[in-house]
Amino acid sequence: MSKKLNTFVTVHDEDFAAHTFGPGDKLPKWAKDKITNPNVWTTSPDEDSDSQETPENPSGTGTAATPEPPAAGSTESEDAGSLTPPPKVGAGSGADAWRDYAVKATKAAGLNVDFAEDAKRGDIIQALEDAKIATA
Repeated sequence: MSKKLNTFVTVHDEDFAAHTFGPGDKLPKWAKDKITNPNVWTTSPDEDSDSQETPENPSGTGTAATPEPPAAGSTESEDAGSLTPPPKVGAGSGADAWRDYAVKATKAAGLNVDFAEDAKRGDIIQALEDAKIATA
């Protein structure tokens, strides 16, 4: 059985360059070896025997997130198309506004990602872009 991610993670290579990988990405062996959180895998890391080498996938920095199971009886019906991202500059462009949007947008996309309270606005925007969720 092949090991696959169930969320987005950021891993630093030997030169401390950040690389973000997500569900569906094939991971290079060096990245697999550095990911130690068992909650980010759809299968146990010990179950994987094949190597899935890919070219590097560099992207900005971000806060690694741990997925949460959907709330039992959740009735949230917002879809990603009905959400509008906050502005990137000016009033309403702070980290709190982006965190609120990110939580709703990732939930609507079925990702159930937890964004840290101290995550910076730029990190939140980068994580959304990595997840291919609208930021503009």
